[in-house]
Amino acid sequence: MGKHGDTESSARLWSDLVAHGVLIRDFSAWPGVEGCLRVTVGSRGDNDAFLTALGSILRESGDS
Repeated sequence: MGKHGDTESSARLWSDLVAHGVLIRDFSAWPGVEGCLRVTVGSRGDNDAFLTALGSILRESGDS
């Protein structure tokens, strides 16, 4: 999917997660954490939704 500091990959992942109904913070423009996303999980259901969406995105991109 990308490496730490890769703002293009993080922006794409953020967009893909939003498309799957998962909202996370895009920190890619913040100094010192360029290319990073922040995930905060509120419940088991939130965690399951995030992991399901991430798995789907990685499979679609061929990175799993």
